[in-house]
Amino acid sequence: MPKSKISKFGVWLLAFSLVSLTSFLVGAQQVPFFVIVHPDNDAEMLSRQTVSDIFLKKTTKWADNLPAEPVDLSSDSAIREAFSIEVHNRSTANIKSHWQKQIFSGAQSPPLEVAAEEEAVAFVRQHRGAIAYVSTSASFDDVKIIPLVNPPVVIKKVAPSYSQRALRFRVEGDVVLRLQITEEGKVEHVTVLKGLKYGLTEEAVRAVKKWRFEPATSSGMAVSADIDVTVNFCL
Repeated sequence: MPKSKISKFGVWLLAFSLVSLTSFLVGAQQVPFFVIVHPDNDAEMLSRQTVSDIFLKKTTKWADNLPAEPVDLSSDSAIREAFSIEVHNRSTANIKSHWQKQIFSGAQSPPLEVAAEEEAVAFVRQHRGAIAYVSTSASFDDVKIIPLVNPPVVIKKVAPSYSQRALRFRVEGDVVLRLQITEEGKVEHVTVLKGLKYGLTEEAVRAVKKWRFEPATSSGMAVSADIDVTVNFCL
């Protein structure tokens, strides 16, 4: 696709906007790095836990089943240390030790490691499933910055009722639901990921619609976000 032409004023305005965005996000998140993905990646925001799971290969695919390809900076990078502390809540040395154990046991290999931020950006630009982190001063041409989100936190729960049929047959188990939480902390949509018989799924859905949350936040602002919850039925 041919690139549209931009005047000198437009280039200056674009640069100024990017600097302003960078300052705003860094000031809000207090981190010296940005997480980046390929521009065709559908993700618009990610929680720290999700990013950690991708880099530790606990999560290996994106929502559309595209394989996730994380890219680490070298272990002596100050940006990697900041990323490790902020996202994994562990030092780079601790993460390296984790991967040495994984390699020794034959379980998994660590993410691709590159020496320079330019290599990380280039890899993300060329691979649709890639994800990396770079300093806020890096070049972001043809990649997408993904804000880190603090997930919703439940502040009010309503216990589900047992249906008469479930009581009669003494059914127990878990119902797993995906909730869309609004900026106001209300449950807007419910998707059933795992259900139970005899009306227990419906009872679980009815209950969680009354739950209330502290909404997810990104860069200090409330945002809509999805969260998976498990509703337990036990007699």
